[in-house]
Amino acid sequence: MIYAPLLRLFTRQRITLLAFVLLIGLGLSAIFVGRGHLESKRASETEVAAMQTRHIEAQTAYHPDDLGLVLYYLRFAFIHPLNPLSGLSIGQTDLNNSIQHLTILALEGQKYDTDLVSPSRQQVGHLDLSFVLVFLFPLVIIALGFNLWHEEVERGTWRIIRVQGRSPLGFLLAKLAIRVGVVLSALVLLFGVAILVLALPIEGRLLVMFGMAVGYILFWFALSLLVVSWGRTSSVNAVVLLSLWLVLCILLPVGINNYLSSRYPIDDALSLTIKQRDEYHKRWDTDKQETMRRFVACYPELSQYSVPDSGFTWGWYYAMQHMGDLESRQEQAAMLSKVRAREAMAARIALLLPPVGLQLGMNELAGSDLNAHLDFLEATARFHEAKRRAFYPAIFEERPATSVDWSRYATPERYTPRRDYRVWSLLAPLYLMALALFALALPKLRQL
Repeated sequence: MIYAPLLRLFTRQRITLLAFVLLIGLGLSAIFVGRGHLESKRASETEVAAMQTRHIEAQTAYHPDDLGLVLYYLRFAFIHPLNPLSGLSIGQTDLNNSIQHLTILALEGQKYDTDLVSPSRQQVGHLDLSFVLVFLFPLVIIALGFNLWHEEVERGTWRIIRVQGRSPLGFLLAKLAIRVGVVLSALVLLFGVAILVLALPIEGRLLVMFGMAVGYILFWFALSLLVVSWGRTSSVNAVVLLSLWLVLCILLPVGINNYLSSRYPIDDALSLTIKQRDEYHKRWDTDKQETMRRFVACYPELSQYSVPDSGFTWGWYYAMQHMGDLESRQEQAAMLSKVRAREAMAARIALLLPPVGLQLGMNELAGSDLNAHLDFLEATARFHEAKRRAFYPAIFEERPATSVDWSRYATPERYTPRRDYRVWSLLAPLYLMALALFALALPKLRQL
């Protein structure tokens, strides 16, 4: 068999050992970074569960007779538990808060609160396995494949192979297969370690993610084979492949992001918060009955309650808070619509751009993409609305805080994310492009 001597020759090369050690070393570092990220989030979930109980006990002890004042300060936690796969692809989870701490006051000013993190750290981001796959695996593949044919020419062995070998094309494909096998073995090893370190369940999402990684590796090997088939020198092949890596992994994604930002301009969350607060503050100088009429139109079940024209009442105050959300609702819907449209356009573009497709696909499977966070924000709005409806009658009736069964609220609620995910639209583009490039390279290889 031709594979055994080729494998021995290949594994004795320093570049092979260096590439394998590089992939394994950086991949293991990324996996442990992912584990640290997951442990940090899970520690926060455990801490907030204990804190909510203490928080309720403290507030009800301070103001036992004033439910409106208790609810002004009392925060209810809503937790978005991270999928363990986000340890492989951190995505947006290091930017967006996975725990919402909400009072029943106006919502828009609270939804976008997040943890205080150093801006320089956010700019650098985390080294996760998706980064290693998207950016570093192609560089190793280029280093292993750019001289697939020309190293035989430079050694003076190609003429011998053509004269004595039964199939020069088969010889080149055997060399390629060995390189593919080495890189895939590194990928299998990293995913195996990740399963153990991150306690990943072996289920559909993980398998699709692994399948995408394999397809991405085959794409870059097929692209390298196509460049080699042109018959240029090794130095030219290296320059061309590195240029393609720069264009596909850096320049095009940046250009696409700039295009989407200009096509779908989105106001930041601060403008929504300001809008909500402006509308709320206007109500201090607005007729109370007008505020209540608009409030009751949203909550007809509260029409039996009324507030005096003068003096302060908690019922009117919370109605006024709700008006802030109501007036900013149109801007909120417009912003979410643009963000969804931007993400949909990015997903369509990613079908033709493997680095972007792999990154977005892994984020989607890990539940760490922007759409997953938007779903969580929509669930947060429903959670907040349920809390409002539960407490509004007691507020308008001016019941004491001791009248509420606070044991029902001692445990934070947890969000259940959607379980559906794409399969063929994630896998097919990578494998089809790899197959097309391989088909283009074969005729040229025969000519060599």
